[in-house]
Amino acid sequence: MSVLAQMLPLAAGIAASPIPVIPAILVLAAPRPRATGSAYLGGWLAGMTVMVLAATVLASVLEQGETPTWAIVVRLVLGLLLIGLGVRKWLGRAADAGTPAWMESLRTTTPRRSFRLALTLAVANPKHLMLAFAAGLYAGASDLEAAGLVLAAVLFIAVASVSVAVPILAFLVLGDRAQPPLQRVEAWLVRHNAVLLAVVVIVIGAALVLKAVQEL
Repeated sequence: MSVLAQMLPLAAGIAASPIPVIPAILVLAAPRPRATGSAYLGGWLAGMTVMVLAATVLASVLEQGETPTWAIVVRLVLGLLLIGLGVRKWLGRAADAGTPAWMESLRTTTPRRSFRLALTLAVANPKHLMLAFAAGLYAGASDLEAAGLVLAAVLFIAVASVSVAVPILAFLVLGDRAQPPLQRVEAWLVRHNAVLLAVVVIVIGAALVLKAVQEL
């Protein structure tokens, strides 16, 4: 399905972001790790669901029939914004070294705070919003019926959430045995956070720009 081929790389861009993954690992060190981790995953899924469905419905209402020129221009602008965001992140990568203080505090967080944090990280991140809206534009321009749109949204959410879900599910299954590898993953993500995010955002932005230019 061509619309999925266009949407899922955008979902992978969200999944590749280390910002929500590092907290997903840190909350597993909280006093109630199973409840706190589950709450974090629930908050993330809730936030992604709201954001993706809102973007898809909005785009479906705005777009009728073939993709209008304004939608292509919007995708072009979104791509340029993502490239600019990635370049800015790359240039400031030295200042992003280390774990921020707010992340360290998650080792003592509660399930309720964990849920709110994940919800916020899902819906308040400009990169996530741009990627979700770009995916919504693709879905809105497609000829999918309501069931097809829902399926596309579910698959988008699943792919976008895999990097958050894996460490939490690993802990729920393995318990404390999962902590050593998760801590190594956390350390690697903290070291390479800025570089990873910059590369992913620039690549996706460039793909959106190239696709939009081809359609103009």
